[in-house]
Amino acid sequence: MAAAAATLPAEAAPTAAVEALAQRSLFRAALDAGANVKDADGNIITDGFLDLCQLVLPLIDSFGAAFGIVRNDISGNIERLRARKASDPARFRLLYPIVEEEVARNDVGGSSCTKGLLWLKRAMEFMVSILRCLQERPSASMSEVVYEQWHGWLATSAFSVAFAFVPGRATFLDRLAGGKFNEQTAADMAQFVSQFGGLLAEVHQFLDERGQDDPYKV
Repeated sequence: MAAAAATLPAEAAPTAAVEALAQRSLFRAALDAGANVKDADGNIITDGFLDLCQLVLPLIDSFGAAFGIVRNDISGNIERLRARKASDPARFRLLYPIVEEEVARNDVGGSSCTKGLLWLKRAMEFMVSILRCLQERPSASMSEVVYEQWHGWLATSAFSVAFAFVPGRATFLDRLAGGKFNEQTAADMAQFVSQFGGLLAEVHQFLDERGQDDPYKV
């Protein structure tokens, strides 16, 4: 299964920009999409951020069908945030006002966009941590990498069976490359990890400063 052409879930209603980018390799498409995440003042644009997250979904596909529940959860949170943005495009053109409005009226329960962003952010952090670990530990097996990153913040007995179906390291990397993983793909992956990891750190700080990154409140 080649993950180079990022197949997009219809339920998440991708923008025209992400549909065009999806025809490129996963990391190149994500890097190009990253250029549209912030406006001239450095504010995170809602559609730009969600488009970028959506382009990461094929990475989850590369784990195989056993991780479908993770993909569905991410797609659901993207859809939730897109729906809120669509409810008032001008007001919610930027990402943070969606959360700020909910926090102001103390409407941050499990079905809120605030919680949707929190879990979307955590899922993206999980993906980035796997890629970073693959870079830093070239001899580690794929199952070791996934388990170590998963354990401690998403681990539950319901997912134990999924680890039995994690592909081998070489197979996983080739899927990400859409062919044979090579030096260029490795360089693109490293750049993506650095840039997207930094963006997620900004979102984390924003949520944390507003008391919305406490796992016990999820």
